[in-house]
Amino acid sequence: MKKLFICERPYMLYKTIVKALLNEEDEMDVVLSNHMQGMEKMKEPLENSHLFHRVFFSMISYIRII
Repeated sequence: MKKLFICERPYMLYKTIVKALLNEEDEMDVVLSNHMQGMEKMKEPLENSHLFHRVFFSMISYIRII
């Protein structure tokens, strides 16, 4: 089964890594976002780990209405 995980914060990424380690049969992709500073630094190590089929980084813009 194919799965896509969207991780905006490190905690969600840690939970996703555990799921990937426990369930190697599924094809898992992960999307990291710029919601927290420094998440872009995780892209290359995750790609090199081969835990996920594909790893993406997305710049997300937030609009605040006051």
